[in-house]
Amino acid sequence: MSPFLFGVFVCAMAGAVAWGLDLGVAAYALSFWHYFVYWLAYLFCVAPLAAFKRDAIMMKSVAMGVLGWAYLSGAPDLLSVTVMTLGFALNTYAATIMGSDRCYYGYEIGGLPGLRITSFPYSVTAHPMLIGNIIAFGGALINPDFRERWWPLAVTHVGMNVGLLIMETTLSAGSGGARSGAARWIIGLVIFALGAAIGYAAQALHGPVMGAAVGLCVCAYAFALFFLYTKGMGENAARQTVATGSLT
Repeated sequence: MSPFLFGVFVCAMAGAVAWGLDLGVAAYALSFWHYFVYWLAYLFCVAPLAAFKRDAIMMKSVAMGVLGWAYLSGAPDLLSVTVMTLGFALNTYAATIMGSDRCYYGYEIGGLPGLRITSFPYSVTAHPMLIGNIIAFGGALINPDFRERWWPLAVTHVGMNVGLLIMETTLSAGSGGARSGAARWIIGLVIFALGAAIGYAAQALHGPVMGAAVGLCVCAYAFALFFLYTKGMGENAARQTVATGSLT
């Protein structure tokens, strides 16, 4: 269901661009969904691992395509390209060492056994993939042409990776289910803020009708993802309660 919804959302953005929406607004609207599903999968731990991996890879592929298009639309910068390459290489190498399933919270949501990795780069830091991303997206900002036109895109990617780093180091997996009321309110506010920000950018360039349409489209898709990634949360909590009770 998620690939279909994402396809509909991408088509809606393409249709809006054909109708006159600025390409930049569409680029921002398509660039950050994989972070959202990371948060939902980690905080609620009810999404099947295979479905989460599929969604995350699909959404990240679109986001990297947008970044590549934005970066290559300007003049190249050797230092910037070098730093980006090093950052993404660190991310890729760390992912190879960890394994595909564990990169997508296979331990937290997929029931994989615990594993302590001590080889490089995990001998240096516990979060080399996120750090590699931060280096790569920060490296994009070294390019003056890209920085002038697209700095919010790269800065937001850096901020999202910092947010994931904070989440993984301060929150336990499944803690959103334990605090479902507060988590729902917080995520709801984030969704409304996201829709409002993108809608405001659209209306500033193309008028209130386009702004409202884009903002509502973003909010509708975000709430659909939230429903899909928290569906069955009550049943999961009940099973955990029964299991805990049977052990006492």
